[in-house]
Amino acid sequence: MFNTALALRRTGKNVYVVVKDVMMVGTQYEDLYREVRRAGVTILRVPRDGDVMNYVVLDHDTA
Repeated sequence: MFNTALALRRTGKNVYVVVKDVMMVGTQYEDLYREVRRAGVTILRVPRDGDVMNYVVLDHDTA
């Protein structure tokens, strides 16, 4: 998921990742997480017991 987000961000797209729980075990994964954040990927955290659709609004009118 984060590799894909990073690749899309490098093409100049605005990238948002919606997660309920993120566990990055190992230094290589922690480094990837930091790189994704530095690249400008927005990570939206939703509470574990929350419904994603209560926190995310999809705007289908934009291209």
